[in-house]
Amino acid sequence: SLGGGNLYQAYQHTKNGGTDYFYVFDKSYEGTWTNLGSAHAVDCNYLSGIFGYDEAPGSWENLVLSRKFQKMIANFCKTGNPFYDVEWKPYSLENEEIMYFGNDRSYEIKIKYQHDRYSNFIKAMELDSTLSLKYVVSQAYCYMILQEEFGKETFPDMYPPYKVIIYN
Repeated sequence: SLGGGNLYQAYQHTKNGGTDYFYVFDKSYEGTWTNLGSAHAVDCNYLSGIFGYDEAPGSWENLVLSRKFQKMIANFCKTGNPFYDVEWKPYSLENEEIMYFGNDRSYEIKIKYQHDRYSNFIKAMELDSTLSLKYVVSQAYCYMILQEEFGKETFPDMYPPYKVIIYN
């Protein structure tokens, strides 16, 4: 659900002369949150290197991927290029290159990853400038659904109270 909005930012920045390195972290949660699949912020455990909780159990394979991911991000912070052991090309409007981190702990450059899905999102955003606000509201709504499904112990209130109003 977050990919479209993030890709739209990369698209706009690149379209206006900027350089973006875009990644998709398609690694599923493990442990007690396995049923969420590849959820928002699953990459944070790999960036921080903190494992061992029920939601993110540690393993040698996860630690190895974590160190590689950390080196990529550190290289980007130091040099503006996240290259580590696989060439990470900047996102371009022609090829739509992304670094794809898979559920099997692999990573590779993919060209036009889910192009139809994301290009339709970009076209819709270009046609209706109110979609960005609708998109934020839909994220808040999804979070409420997760709270209802898994409980506030798993998904505590992170934002001030809000009310979703549906307009016809």
